Amino acid sequence: MTMVSCQLMAALLSAVGVAGIVSSAVSDEWRVTSRAASILTASWVSHGLWRDCVANAMGTVRCRRHFTVMKLELHVKVCRALMVSAVLLAVIGLLIMLPGLHCTNPRGFTCSQKVRLSATSACLLALSALTTLTAVSFYAHKITVDFYDPNLIGARYEYGPALYVGWVASGITLLTSLALCCTCKSDTLDRRSSHQSFPSIMVLSETQQRRNQRREARIKHHDRDASCGKHQSRHVYV
Repeated sequence: MTMVSCQLMAALLSAVGVAGIVSSAVSDEWRVTSRAASILTASWVSHGLWRDCVANAMGTVRCRRHFTVMKLELHVKVCRALMVSAVLLAVIGLLIMLPGLHCTNPRGFTCSQKVRLSATSACLLALSALTTLTAVSFYAHKITVDFYDPNLIGARYEYGPALYVGWVASGITLLTSLALCCTCKSDTLDRRSSHQSFPSIMVLSETQQRRNQRREARIKHHDRDASCGKHQSRHVYV
């Protein structure tokens, strides 16, 4: 697989990872009540970072937004800040990646600048993946602690689909960032090897030119000797 194809594959996977991070951040199902425990009431509750929703067996869903941040729990505030940072880092990294690809040809960008853009994009995507992984894992830890707390009064919650989406998206984004770093490293090594081989080529060309000049000088000297010999033989004949 060539470097261009590797970069294209990394760009596509990073776009999928960024879409997963955004969908996880805006999802309303970070934690949900167990469907098995809510058979009698035929309703279940889901909580997200931005609003809470209540659904029933008839398909009716009612959601209420979190209009104030002061009444939110600490883990929700922390996860909000982490996910907003992760989305911003992922979007910026994805936008920086596009002019850094070898298949694109923006004006005013050299090869070294493209490598720097790809490396910066890889770092931003890696930070976004780690931030998402931290937020999702912290929220899941809170759910686990509350679920096994014997003194908890009220409903017990389980992992929501948003947590699984966040885990998968962070893994994909982290792998694509590593792939971009590998392509940047290989590109740098190729350019170094080309620069190192260029002086040797120049030396070979100079030596070849010197040899050609010496050969031409010998041929000219031989021609002169041959012409002088002809003139001398003519004078002797006369």
